[in-house]
Amino acid sequence: YKKYWPADVHFIGKGINWFHSVVWPAILLSAGIPLPKLVLVHGYVTVGGEKLSKSKGNVVDPFELLKKFQVDAIRYFLLREIPFGEDGDFTEKALIERTNNELVANIGNFVHRTLTFIWNNFEGTIPEPGKFDELDKSLENSIKAVVREVENNMEENRVDETLKRIADFSASCNQYFQKKEPW
Repeated sequence: YKKYWPADVHFIGKGINWFHSVVWPAILLSAGIPLPKLVLVHGYVTVGGEKLSKSKGNVVDPFELLKKFQVDAIRYFLLREIPFGEDGDFTEKALIERTNNELVANIGNFVHRTLTFIWNNFEGTIPEPGKFDELDKSLENSIKAVVREVENNMEENRVDETLKRIADFSASCNQYFQKKEPW
């Protein structure tokens, strides 16, 4: 209790918002327990625009999903696809497309080619930079801008925008790598 309370952020689903935003704080106050510093309410995960429902038969079994996809890909998809506080639609097709197009072909490709290049050409040690040309200076400025944007987005709990910015940035890094042709 002493290690984890009061919570900095209390994440809850919108279906239980009333209890956690009214009843739970009243109970805490009456017991003299500090309130969470921030309550964030997330939307529903939908399928075909409809809330998941056993009676409608549109539920997604997370254990079956984990047999097909890695947990990090699922986490990435949900955080990237669904803006916090809003409902968001889930399909396996969209999960596959987002994973293949952003995680694998974009971010993964950039990380792999960069680390492989450093390993193969510099024995795994990052070399000291040479003189920067305009393209290098532009990338350096982009890095600083991305860091500021990511920090701001995370402060505002806009994880989807953070991940979008990182994906966009990795695409520009892939282009930088191609233009520089360091091989």
